[in-house]
Amino acid sequence: MTLNELFLANKLNLSNGQIDLVEKYVEYLLHYNTKVNLISRKNPENVIINHILPCLIFSNTFKGFSGNFLDIGSGGGLPGVLFAIVNQKSKAVLIDSIQKKISALSEIVQKLGCPNVLTIWTRVENPNFVRTYHKSFDLIISRATSELKNLIKYSVPLLSDSSSAKLSVMKGGDLEKEINEANKIFPNVLVKKIPLIYTPGNEENRNHKFIVITERLNG
Repeated sequence: MTLNELFLANKLNLSNGQIDLVEKYVEYLLHYNTKVNLISRKNPENVIINHILPCLIFSNTFKGFSGNFLDIGSGGGLPGVLFAIVNQKSKAVLIDSIQKKISALSEIVQKLGCPNVLTIWTRVENPNFVRTYHKSFDLIISRATSELKNLIKYSVPLLSDSSSAKLSVMKGGDLEKEINEANKIFPNVLVKKIPLIYTPGNEENRNHKFIVITERLNG
């Protein structure tokens, strides 16, 4: 299947310009991955199925989003860069605690020419970052960076007071324990688990990937 055929099979209606950006992003990601470990170096030919496609499907869940979003632990820009490509009216802040990763990501973003994306080398719990971006984001996203309870804790001071502000993360495996632990600490938070299904892909693993959306973090 071509990239465009994969998109159509998964109901990803991207413009030609967006498809071009995705193709360039894949090229840059693989190039910088030879220098910095942005994604697994095993089977790089599967980058579309293992990384790009699921992140695009995740991003498409919020298609039309035009607010400010934060990507925690963005690494090589997954899912933040793809989210910004799908939602071009949004404004992104992509952070990572590893300097060499954020340096590579900054160069990728610059080459892509994404004016709506800002990259920062920091930890999400850094007091200066929290103070600067207090209640600044309408959406916080992340891909398998930490336990749900930790991500909720980090998100609370950074999410806006809007009733629609939420945290949404990509996770795999058995999440019931994580969700139960998060609910014990944050009983008022609403947590939804949505299967992340894509075709074609790894039949063994694809049905064990989920989008976890948490709402009512600030109210």
